[in-house]
Amino acid sequence: PNERKLVSKEHVQNEIESTISRSLLHKNGVRPMELTRKGQKQAIDLGKRLRERYRGRIIPSMWSSRCNDLIKTKSLLSESCINTAQGVLTGLYEGRIPEEMPALVNVKPLKGEEEWMQAAVGSWCPILQKLFFSAMHVSAGKLLDTKEGKQISKVMNDKLGFRYGDRTKVDNEFCLLEFRDLIVSNSIHSDTKPNMKLEDRVNALAAKQVFESCSGGCEDNRVQVTRLLIGRFLRRLVDNLENDNPSKRLQLFATDDITMMALYMCIDPYGKDPEENTRRWPSFCDELSFELWRDRTSGIKLVRVLLRGEPFHLPGIPCATGGSFYDMDTFRNALQKYILFDEDIDSACVVRPSTGSTTTQ
Repeated sequence: PNERKLVSKEHVQNEIESTISRSLLHKNGVRPMELTRKGQKQAIDLGKRLRERYRGRIIPSMWSSRCNDLIKTKSLLSESCINTAQGVLTGLYEGRIPEEMPALVNVKPLKGEEEWMQAAVGSWCPILQKLFFSAMHVSAGKLLDTKEGKQISKVMNDKLGFRYGDRTKVDNEFCLLEFRDLIVSNSIHSDTKPNMKLEDRVNALAAKQVFESCSGGCEDNRVQVTRLLIGRFLRRLVDNLENDNPSKRLQLFATDDITMMALYMCIDPYGKDPEENTRRWPSFCDELSFELWRDRTSGIKLVRVLLRGEPFHLPGIPCATGGSFYDMDTFRNALQKYILFDEDIDSACVVRPSTGSTTTQ
């Protein structure tokens, strides 16, 4: 793609003040949902990191027709997710990918696949809608009433004309998320120096809201809401590891940030990671990997979790070897309460009694 023409500070300011629509923030030649050159490079770089990690072990060093049988790639229907998946595959094989490689061109989900690949609050479960959006509403008010939230709200109103920040005029549970998207878009597409301090503060507040919403806003709703959001994806992920299907050595899923955050809720339900990596807003091309190993002596299957390429220890769950590996039974048991089978959806979408106790993130 050609270099993208950057727009002036005044143009970006006018666009922000006139609308909160993401599409109108991309008047610099990048269409809505299209990757910038920086985004393209990040996707390719992720593919290169995967190549260095797994080349010669689970995938061939060079592309061959055999790769079509070893690699499965699926993406959400979003154009940005599809382009990201294709960029990762390009980096995985150093750009030397023949046109006939199915893994590159057939990344769209099959009928019904996107339903479980994404943490979506759809009409398929009214209870999930009620609990999730209720938690969104409560957490937005709570966060914006803090000292930090009031400062951010003032920036929304006074500097960017973002009226959702004015709690006296508009009471909208999406204000932080919309404002975060505006700040990030402005940072990426503007030729002005981004305000990283402001961006970090808004990211932190928006992440808190999403994680509280993914837990249903209180302890009684935590498992039910997280399970409904991500349980079907999790079930297929665990099944893939248990089945040990040799025909698909590397399975890549390109999804969105909310889905990633819901997965973080499963591997670290109470935010106990000392580095707080599981309570941050995922950056573009964030990576969460689940590896299947086998002990050479005992033959026992082992699972290792990698977060951004580094081994991640499930809080409170002891490793089988004292290192970074979990035996399959321990790994499944740690995630079992969040796994949702398709046939259990109807029974899962029922109202649970709640005491209204608050959740601590």
